[in-house]
Amino acid sequence: MTVPPVFKDHFSGQSDAYQKCGPAYPPELFAWIAGQAPGRRLAVDVATGNGQAALGLARHFESVVATEPSAAQLRESRADPRVEYRLEPAEAISLPPASADLVVAAQAAH
Repeated sequence: MTVPPVFKDHFSGQSDAYQKCGPAYPPELFAWIAGQAPGRRLAVDVATGNGQAALGLARHFESVVATEPSAAQLRESRADPRVEYRLEPAEAISLPPASADLVVAAQAAH
């Protein structure tokens, strides 16, 4: 049995600044990514931060599950009827196996 790594929270202390100054992505990127998926029902954005990529994906999928282990980051997220934010790490997504059409991690290589 492998023990998951301990989450090192580097962003909660400045989550409000990250929301204002974090990455922005062109709409064309999400259109291209969605075009690579076998379906448009469910996309999953792991390590969503405060949801920049999740919101972009929501324009192309019926629903998006956006996971993030930092509650402070999720408090800064913007609501969207197609996005469900979940407080959980990428290593423990609470979805059934093979239930998503797409899984992405926009900037989660910290």
